[in-house]
Amino acid sequence: QQRARAIKKLQLTLFLRGDLEDAYVNELRPLVDTVVDSRRSKLVFLRDLMRERVDFLFPYMRTKSWMPRLAGAAWIPDFQYEYLPEYFTAADLQSRRTVNARLARYAAQIVLSSEQAAADFRRLYPDDAGKSIVMHFHTSLNRDWLCGSPREVGQRCHLPERYFIVCNQFWAHKNHLQVLQALHLLRQEHGLSVPVVFTGHPYDQRKPAHIDQVLAAVHQAGLHEQVRILGMISRADQMQLIRGAVAIVQPSRFEGWSTVVEDGRALGKTMILSDIPVHREQNPPHSKFFGLDDVPSLAQQMRAVWSSQIAERSIDDLLTENAKDMERFGARFLQIAGMQMGDR
Repeated sequence: QQRARAIKKLQLTLFLRGDLEDAYVNELRPLVDTVVDSRRSKLVFLRDLMRERVDFLFPYMRTKSWMPRLAGAAWIPDFQYEYLPEYFTAADLQSRRTVNARLARYAAQIVLSSEQAAADFRRLYPDDAGKSIVMHFHTSLNRDWLCGSPREVGQRCHLPERYFIVCNQFWAHKNHLQVLQALHLLRQEHGLSVPVVFTGHPYDQRKPAHIDQVLAAVHQAGLHEQVRILGMISRADQMQLIRGAVAIVQPSRFEGWSTVVEDGRALGKTMILSDIPVHREQNPPHSKFFGLDDVPSLAQQMRAVWSSQIAERSIDDLLTENAKDMERFGARFLQIAGMQMGDR
């Protein structure tokens, strides 16, 4: 009851960049009390925060000593650059290391999205290890997603009735090429032509030629009839295509905490995941794992899932499970805020 009374007193203000799509902003508005356009200089922004007497700011990326000691916490999504430095320029590596070192020094608390990221933080910044705390995020399930028509969206996108789906930006570390290699193997050795739908922005600013490599691989393996690259689509359409898919394939080499895995969890989907520590930590129900760069392993999992019968979960079950996940997520956030706010 005490926590319920405290939650009722919360006033949530969301500070947004002005370049976000109206549809996205409109989806967020009902969830908060106030939406503020934060296209201002950092100094003016911080001054306004102090005037408004904000009790807790997240994320508060305090990277300099002159920035006020507001009650807040910084967020570092992951340390991919330490594991896969070949995907970063020297300047980008230096920038990320500098910013994170300053956050470790000046921020009151550092939120990490996974236990792996927290362990990395403690290893890289042992003097500030005590500032780290883990908060797993989850996808908030919109009831409208469950009432839409996957087939209608699939037909609009000219998709077959059955397909796998990969929902990742076309960044090199997302490992699209392994999926294409598995498709080729399935057709060559098993005579199985499996369609796969790819969504996500087709440009990788760190590896601009990557999309050309993906398209070349499709051409060389003769996968034109199986591969459907949709690029950027609306969130609502993406959710319907995930619902309509046989399974999600997530081949990524590295994740801080995979959003698409949380989408799949919320929608009750079977997932075929690369065997990396964060995917194991997320450990969603109905998940299958395959080895990185082990093309036969991925092909085997895709073949097994493709030929199996998967029962759909009811809307009520999905909403109930998601409500539990979101309650745990919210309680963790309030716990972190309370640690910084003290008795205020």
